[in-house]
Amino acid sequence: MAEEFRAGPLHDDSYEALEVTEPMQTDSDSCGVFVCRFSGLA
Repeated sequence: MAEEFRAGPLHDDSYEALEVTEPMQTDSDSCGVFVCRFSGLA
């Protein structure tokens, strides 16, 4: 994961744009809609 932090600016192939219409978090600490760059954390 450290390599991803040092990789530099985002490029088109380094992320996927998602349309989110409702919160994806399912636990009691829901803070609304959020986007996570690392797909392994979703």
